[in-house]
Amino acid sequence: GDLLQRPVGPSDYELSLGRITDTLRSDYPAFFERSPSFHIYDDAIVFMLGTPFHGVQTLRGKRSYCKALRALQTLAGNLVRDGIVECRIGDGTPYGHALKVHWTCGGTVAGYDLRIEAISLYSLTPSAKDPGECPLLTHPVSYHMIEFVNIQPPSLRSMLLHVW
Repeated sequence: GDLLQRPVGPSDYELSLGRITDTLRSDYPAFFERSPSFHIYDDAIVFMLGTPFHGVQTLRGKRSYCKALRALQTLAGNLVRDGIVECRIGDGTPYGHALKVHWTCGGTVAGYDLRIEAISLYSLTPSAKDPGECPLLTHPVSYHMIEFVNIQPPSLRSMLLHVW
């Protein structure tokens, strides 16, 4: 007999990836205006800083991650004038991750032009939570690493190190 073939919809992973992409696309430009949407991050997230901060301690857990991002936002909010963040989100699989976000942050600090250019890599993992607890996000962000491409002025590097 004839078998009715129903189109296969996106997987839970693909749905999570789409929701996370949409969230990051709105969170990055809003860096100077509001807190990020922390619901996309796993409770056991690992956060690392890459170049040029390889020696900086890896943060583990959502609480530490949220605290670090809020501290960075507070510092930036107090120091940066006319701050703007722009991003391009792409496929991270060539780098061994789910998403690659190329982002820039600009503004002025004490009369000097600020420009940070970086790449954030994000990985997703199936949630350890009961699917009923968070049905819309079965694969939250479990890993985030930032590789800094350029930091201007250079003295900003040491200031960022002190935040960590």
